[in-house]
Amino acid sequence: MSSSSHRSKPKIIYDKQWHMTIPKFKLLVKKLFIFHATLIIGICEIKLVGNFCANRLTGYRQGNLRRFASIIALEWAMLHFDLPIYLHLFSVFDLKSSILRSKNERLRIFCLIGFALLLLMAHLTYLFYVIESFEINSFIYDLSAISNGIWIHLCLFCYFFMVYNIGMRMLSVFVFGRKVLDKLFSFPFIKFITLNKKFQVGLTLILTALLSFSHWYSSDKLIIRHQKIQLSRPTSTRQNLKVAVLTDLHAGAAVYAEQIAKAVESVNKITDLDAVFLIGDIIDAPRDLIEERVESLRHLRSQFGTFYVTGNHEYYYGNVNEWFELFDSYEIVILKNRIHNHEMDVNSIKSCPLNETTIVLEHNPSATKQILAFSDKFSHPVDLILSGHTHAGQFLIVAPIARLFLPYFYGLYQLNNGVTQLLVSAGTLFQNAPMKTPFMSEIWILEIITLNK
Repeated sequence: MSSSSHRSKPKIIYDKQWHMTIPKFKLLVKKLFIFHATLIIGICEIKLVGNFCANRLTGYRQGNLRRFASIIALEWAMLHFDLPIYLHLFSVFDLKSSILRSKNERLRIFCLIGFALLLLMAHLTYLFYVIESFEINSFIYDLSAISNGIWIHLCLFCYFFMVYNIGMRMLSVFVFGRKVLDKLFSFPFIKFITLNKKFQVGLTLILTALLSFSHWYSSDKLIIRHQKIQLSRPTSTRQNLKVAVLTDLHAGAAVYAEQIAKAVESVNKITDLDAVFLIGDIIDAPRDLIEERVESLRHLRSQFGTFYVTGNHEYYYGNVNEWFELFDSYEIVILKNRIHNHEMDVNSIKSCPLNETTIVLEHNPSATKQILAFSDKFSHPVDLILSGHTHAGQFLIVAPIARLFLPYFYGLYQLNNGVTQLLVSAGTLFQNAPMKTPFMSEIWILEIITLNK
């Protein structure tokens, strides 16, 4: 009997169907190119035409048209991403070894009907934004908004697995890639999750369900965040300020009077407030449909009153002056430093005394660069900028992607060598889908500490 003391390491054996041939590789690359090219070109064309038409208008009409163009672009994107969602979820029914395919065709048809209804409701959400006569408080809208939130989770998980699976299979085309796969598949979990499509689909559904439920449950569970902000520039301002910051209430759609009233009640529980700042996107529907939902804002209490600046959504529904009239009747101070096309006018900062603390309320933090450029050019320091708009991604799964593209995403930033500070809030409530990353529906209570000369 002979034996060998050295045994060669066994190679990983894959299903032959899992390997990708060169022709299949080329076909897949072509399909991926067409998918992403039509997606990007379509969105760019819609935006180009929308901006061209909007720039020929002024005021709220421009905002109304931009909203319509954005909805068309969103629908175009959703229609594209419906495909990877379907291919991923229903891949379990196409496996030859699948019991589901051979013995339970009725389940596949039932799932297909349910999937079609989910897509229909998710798509309707944005269409309701242009049907102003639609009763916003209807059960149908709420169901469609929840479906939209579920769709967003499904989309990102399914797209991730699509990219992951394609990437791994592309490696199998090349000799070097197969060696890499041998190394990766030496880890049992990586091999299991790569080769087991049913596990991928099951994981997608479980994570979608857990995140959707947790986000829905926490969407209006308000968190009070206290923050001391020490201003670095000496000014003649003698009084420190204690202010409440609310942004992105989005009253209308899936945000109701009770949720707005709860936010007002939370603010009024704070003692010794000097002011309340409402920093844009307070409404998300026409005035005649949701006026009663914001009525509680008139009851906000502080020493110097409530100050309000618009966001982008105020310009999406009819004439924004209708909202100005209503908030004027609430004795809310409206800061209308706006030019004809409702963009921020940084020149208004010139009216602020140089020796006094300068606080800028600007809904979109992307305007910070413009503010700082103006400040440097005219030697007019800005001490603090307060913003919202980003929602910190609104969804936990979206946050890492949003952080990559937004220069100011969330939290307190020290800018201009500490002379200027920027606070970006995640928003008090939510927009569209009634879902929000847990513990991110927030009201900020700021103690602004001035440095006296």
